[in-house]
Amino acid sequence: MTRMTTFLKLALAMSFYGCASPSHQFFDSAMNDKNRAPASFAIPEAFDPGVTTIDSLHNRAEADFLFLKSEMELSVGCNCEAIELLRSALVYDPESPTLMQKLSVEYYKTAKLSDAIFWAEKAKTFAPERRDLNLLVAGLYTATKSFTKAEELYKNLIKKDDEDTEALLYLGAVYTEQKNYPKAIEYFNKTLSESISPNVAEYYALIGDSNQKNNQLRASLAAYQKSLFYESKPLTLYSMAVIYDQNLKDSKTALNYYKRYI
Repeated sequence: MTRMTTFLKLALAMSFYGCASPSHQFFDSAMNDKNRAPASFAIPEAFDPGVTTIDSLHNRAEADFLFLKSEMELSVGCNCEAIELLRSALVYDPESPTLMQKLSVEYYKTAKLSDAIFWAEKAKTFAPERRDLNLLVAGLYTATKSFTKAEELYKNLIKKDDEDTEALLYLGAVYTEQKNYPKAIEYFNKTLSESISPNVAEYYALIGDSNQKNNQLRASLAAYQKSLFYESKPLTLYSMAVIYDQNLKDSKTALNYYKRYI
């Protein structure tokens, strides 16, 4: 397995994060985002699943029951059983993007990629602006080597938010798979730029200063050196020069840092 293959699997898994597993202590449903059992799937009042007389309360109860049961099956690793239950739940809520999203993820886990893509794309039609669904669909396109489609989705996400580090990272991976290495490097560098705090040099300098005052000179120098990696600040250079000059009695190295300070 190549490093890039491993990376793509990781990227795809990250795009699924929060989809296959509950994001809270108990369960998620289409109308639930708290630590409680699902409320309802907002079944249409006039919806009739093909049985004689079923009221909307019964529909809600059926949908919630099937959803909860699928989560229980997933908790013990029964993906195939969970898939059937999720499909049954969709009978009672045929327009739930959350149900479709979960169904897509479970199909992916069972290596049924065409089914995974079908349900992910269908979920996206009901919630086209949802970032997590766009990442899911783009991740599946990448996994099935539909790179042009994946590229388009990632670019749309970046257009909406040019600081979206996941979209930047995954687009770089798509370019790598297409052997467009200059573009891949461009987007990996953009990912780094957006991921690193502009104050990181100061953070390391503060660590260096505290270690210097605590007479932990080697630790102090290591922190100062990391600070310089992100930004060369005169005060950091001066502090290092002082340590080499006054504490370590290394006049040659001290002089080098004094010169850079000046």
